[in-house]
Amino acid sequence: MQQNTLDWQQFVDPPREVRPLPILHAGIHAPEDLDAQVARGVGGVVINVGGRGPEYLHSTEEWERLRQVIGWAVERGLRLWLYDECGYPSGNAGSWVLEGHPEYQAEGVEYHEQVCVAGTSLEWELPAGELV
Repeated sequence: MQQNTLDWQQFVDPPREVRPLPILHAGIHAPEDLDAQVARGVGGVVINVGGRGPEYLHSTEEWERLRQVIGWAVERGLRLWLYDECGYPSGNAGSWVLEGHPEYQAEGVEYHEQVCVAGTSLEWELPAGELV
């Protein structure tokens, strides 16, 4: 049996791909303002175009700020998780994503967990649709 050993240096200074990604709910900041996030040891950021309400997606200024932050993060090797606040599920950007591409519509995600005793069987009735 292989024994796991703790590499203390990796614990103190983990690689970026396993560092946390803070969510910046208040919208995009100027790239230089995000240097403080990196100084705290994050691996990237979770961001969206700033603003609220369906009209925020039409703000040229907010999209430019997002573009600058993305460039800033890419230059530093940071991870990005982009989301939107216009509709559920996040990612359809008030239907912009679906314009011309209705196949991108999220249909749903379902998760089930069941503890089983060894030697017993389990059957589940799956919902309609493609199982992925």
